[in-house]
Amino acid sequence: MVKSETPFNNSSLKSDNHTVPLFVVSDWVSRFLPTLYHVLFCAEKPFHDFSKGSGLVDTVQQVLDIVYPNHDYVVTADSKLYLNVQHFHYPFITR
Repeated sequence: MVKSETPFNNSSLKSDNHTVPLFVVSDWVSRFLPTLYHVLFCAEKPFHDFSKGSGLVDTVQQVLDIVYPNHDYVVTADSKLYLNVQHFHYPFITR
């Protein structure tokens, strides 16, 4: 399991522009992010799968499906979950 190296405050997930679904907030650090990082580490094409656009949207949706198999949330390029991943946790993503 990948541990967060910096202290994390769940309030950053609830900012006006980046509110994520409530079912994600409680497990963001302990389940969602470690799975996302694992997928990045194992990706055959990380620069495609983790660059801004459809590759990242698809990857975030796949991780969401793995971590929360019974959800009905659809990740899109303008969804709050995607924007949170893009802006707060991947500042190095190609824009």
